[in-house]
Amino acid sequence: MVDKVKSEKYQRFVEKGANIVKLFPWPKEYEMDKFLSPDFTSLDLICFACNGCPLGINIPNYDDIWQEEGFKNVYLDNAMPKSNKENM
Repeated sequence: MVDKVKSEKYQRFVEKGANIVKLFPWPKEYEMDKFLSPDFTSLDLICFACNGCPLGINIPNYDDIWQEEGFKNVYLDNAMPKSNKENM
């Protein structure tokens, strides 16, 4: 299920991405020539039937398609295990 409130918050963060990337501690040569802002959606999982659930997905995962068509980042918000004193 889409979490609209969190998706809006993440999208505002993505909109600032071009300025944030400039602060990274590595040379510009490691970055793409132009920062492409993805559409960003936060999902709460109802069911994920496998032995390992990713925390997020980039769709599609090919640079040439990103350049022409764009891309989407999906964050699976409730896939991250909650920490508590017992499992630390």
